[in-house]
Amino acid sequence: SEHFGPRVDLTLLSKEDSYSKAQAEQILKDFFQKNRVSDYKVIHHGSAKDGAEYFIGSLTTSGGSFRTYLLVRTENSKKRIQQLRIEASE
Repeated sequence: SEHFGPRVDLTLLSKEDSYSKAQAEQILKDFFQKNRVSDYKVIHHGSAKDGAEYFIGSLTTSGGSFRTYLLVRTENSKKRIQQLRIEASE
């Protein structure tokens, strides 16, 4: 959460909303306490014309496999996570 912006658009399975940095940190902490990470791989990385970067990944945990999407933008010369999605793998 150190790299979160002040607000984060977070999708965690079927729950989606915009959260403060502290709220997003707590939600993810709860998720990762229940789903211990065993592997993570970046499948695709790219950049948008506006300078934003995105990462699509595969997350393997004790609770199953998930597809991740991360959107990073530069704010005040620091990269900040603006959006994070963790969705069940198909």
